[in-house]
Amino acid sequence: MASFLDHLTEESKSYMEILSNSTRKPYNEVSVEEARQMSIINTRKFGGNIDYDGERHEIIIDQTYKTEPIPVWVYKPNNCPENATIFVYFHGGGWTVGCRETHDDSCKIISSDAGCIVLNVEYRLAPEHKYPACFDDAEVAVKWALANKPQLA
Repeated sequence: MASFLDHLTEESKSYMEILSNSTRKPYNEVSVEEARQMSIINTRKFGGNIDYDGERHEIIIDQTYKTEPIPVWVYKPNNCPENATIFVYFHGGGWTVGCRETHDDSCKIISSDAGCIVLNVEYRLAPEHKYPACFDDAEVAVKWALANKPQLA
């Protein structure tokens, strides 16, 4: 019987082997904060170094759902057209573990290869913030992007 590993690239198989032979504990056996730190460490260890031909800066989006604003990294490639598409990116991590830092390289690649502006949103995470906090932040970020496109481009 074929294994799912049979369909992976050699690079992916190597990564899976490194993870299976590591001494790190699974996320369900550590605290949320430890899982978040492990995620950042793994990103630094395996993420590589992307040579991004563009600029990244931070903006802060104020919102009505909470007292703290939403931090966002904006990626604008040097090959960005005048009326560029804006891609609003919500990092992975099961609404609990990920952050802008763990998906920085992904956003750089999307921005560069697509020639678009990427907004990498640091939405509120569980369990500190209960549902639907992350979705409230996403809604605010998308509406802000629509209303402020001229300012971004």
